Amino acid sequence: QMCIRDRLRAVLSMQSDWQAGFCSGIRVTNAGATAVRNWRVLFDMNQAVVNQSWNGTFTRQGLRHTAMPPSWSQTLQPSQSVDMGFCATKQGADYLPRNVITTAS
Repeated sequence: QMCIRDRLRAVLSMQSDWQAGFCSGIRVTNAGATAVRNWRVLFDMNQAVVNQSWNGTFTRQGLRHTAMPPSWSQTLQPSQSVDMGFCATKQGADYLPRNVITTAS
């Protein structure tokens, strides 16, 4: 049986990057054979603060950020993808998101 991190794949891509900030997209895909419910995307981001987002609610605790999907996409069927993302204000040179993982309950 595939673990959730193998079944639910999250790919973060930089969409734009300028002196004061940047925007990143996150595509989450269910690569498994069964539906995945109540999923989340987690990532670390140090010197940046999310100032807007789409298709998700982003929260922060220390360096760890959590992206929760909207109600209409809390269940991903096999081969289904959802796109979400955020823009952030840079607060230093170490602003890039990293350690992107998925979880589900």
